[in-house]
Amino acid sequence: MVCVCVNNNSCNAVHQLLLKEVKGMREIKFMGRAVDEMVGSQWLYGTGVFKVEFSEEYAEEKGRCSDYYLWTESGWIRVYEESVVQYTGLKDMNGIEIYEGDIVKYSTIQSSGDIWEVEFCRGSFCIKQEFIRVPIMDLAFKNNLEVIGKAYDNPKLLKEE
Repeated sequence: MVCVCVNNNSCNAVHQLLLKEVKGMREIKFMGRAVDEMVGSQWLYGTGVFKVEFSEEYAEEKGRCSDYYLWTESGWIRVYEESVVQYTGLKDMNGIEIYEGDIVKYSTIQSSGDIWEVEFCRGSFCIKQEFIRVPIMDLAFKNNLEVIGKAYDNPKLLKEE
């Protein structure tokens, strides 16, 4: 969901209303890595993403064309564009939420390695290896998925296949 709101209070109210109205569907949540130093974890969770595009003049001054913001319980917080991922609506075998870009272990697919990356592909969330993509909803043993890291933080984990 991308939200364009007049102020933070109205935005939060809209998000809460939308989440209540969409019963039976997965919860829409996003995660992103904060640009500024945070207390605890740099990874933040929210319900909306907003992109601010700069004018040519301002982009030249800033050295970038845009900023991305994640709507969190603390308000809008700037995050790295490439770190923004969406919740799949599923949890792993340990109860951890599974997001795009997560690295998961799944060892029940024959003749394939155990390490997979979660991505959004052709209208659904999939696990992928080099040339193989399997929709998560088609997995016979979804409960065997285990999140072991994030591709954004641990690209080397994907090379350990």
